Amino acid sequence: MKQSRTSELIKSKINCFDLIDEFNLEVTKCSDGESYRTYSFTHDGHNPTSMQIWKDSWFCHSSKISGDVISMYAWLKFNGDNSLAFKDLMHKLGIGTDNEQNEELKMYLDDV
Repeated sequence: MKQSRTSELIKSKINCFDLIDEFNLEVTKCSDGESYRTYSFTHDGHNPTSMQIWKDSWFCHSSKISGDVISMYAWLKFNGDNSLAFKDLMHKLGIGTDNEQNEELKMYLDDV
């Protein structure tokens, strides 16, 4: 299994809106009805609308950093460390055995 396939499997099981709930983010629904605004989790910002979150992605209008559900989880739980987030999400979502997760993580690190 290639890293991209594992990433896609993770993304099929969890999305950015799920993380809003999991991490109890204080959000405001945007007028487009398809996204939310909140404080940035990539820096210590004080603007409650600097971060925009869609179902499958997010963007910080202040720091200009963006990403997918894996990187959002990385910022919220591991201070931006995608490799820790990738491994933790595989475990949390029951993707593969411990040995398979370790192999997937090696491939993931080779790709980044």
